[in-house]
Amino acid sequence: MTTTHKANRNDHCPCGSKKKFKKCCGLKQQSSRGNTVMLVLVIALVVAGAAAVVSDFTSDKSHVSQPGGVWSPEHGHYH
Repeated sequence: MTTTHKANRNDHCPCGSKKKFKKCCGLKQQSSRGNTVMLVLVIALVVAGAAAVVSDFTSDKSHVSQPGGVWSPEHGHYH
């Protein structure tokens, strides 16, 4: 019967480096969680930014022809 032992912070690292777990593989695990959180935050900001751009464009009615208005290619909207 084989039992697996989860290394505690101050145990020797199971990878064989003879370092303490917290100084070897413990840092990798901690870094991995931090990277996942950062990725989720970046994705959320990108989605929020895209939603803001779409909302701003759809609510801006300056690109629609106004009665008696003249299109100004220089400004990109009707006058």
